[in-house]
Amino acid sequence: MDPQRREAWLRGLVGNPLTPLEALGRLVERPGVASIVARRADLTADLVRAVVAVGDVVALVRLGLNAVTPLDVRWRLVRHLDAWVRIASVGPTGGAGPRGSVLPREFWSLLVEDPQLRMREQLASDPRLPDGVRRVLAADEAGPVRAAMVRSWEGMPEPVYRRFLADTPRPTKAPSLSSPCSCRTRGGRRG
Repeated sequence: MDPQRREAWLRGLVGNPLTPLEALGRLVERPGVASIVARRADLTADLVRAVVAVGDVVALVRLGLNAVTPLDVRWRLVRHLDAWVRIASVGPTGGAGPRGSVLPREFWSLLVEDPQLRMREQLASDPRLPDGVRRVLAADEAGPVRAAMVRSWEGMPEPVYRRFLADTPRPTKAPSLSSPCSCRTRGGRRG
């Protein structure tokens, strides 16, 4: 069997819900397998540890998006260097943690204080956030984070809504009309 066909067969085996969990534990370190295992709803604590140990970013994102991922693993994911792993740590239910538990305030604090603008903007665009987190993000100093919050928050409280209406864009330096243009005209000369 050629290597490509073997890899396709292996991925099919790993994705099959009837494959014994013990077999998955032996296969998880192979390339691409951890990300498939991380999506399974029947993950055991040993399999979760094995996926985390592999350290593949795609696998960690999928693990964060899996509703069965335990809270102690979510704490590790929210502190990860990769922003997509951190945002996925919230899980598929937007803060209702594994088995119906609610993510603690300290968990959300790590996310709303994230130094990466794109991370906070992505978080603000999630319509499932708790209202307390929404209020913090609505007051974020970065305009893109506030804009994402406006787009995603249905049923926004009146005081927050009024603050958004009074929000003015920060001044930006507009290009001068007298500055040389680097574009070409039809004749091929610079304008």
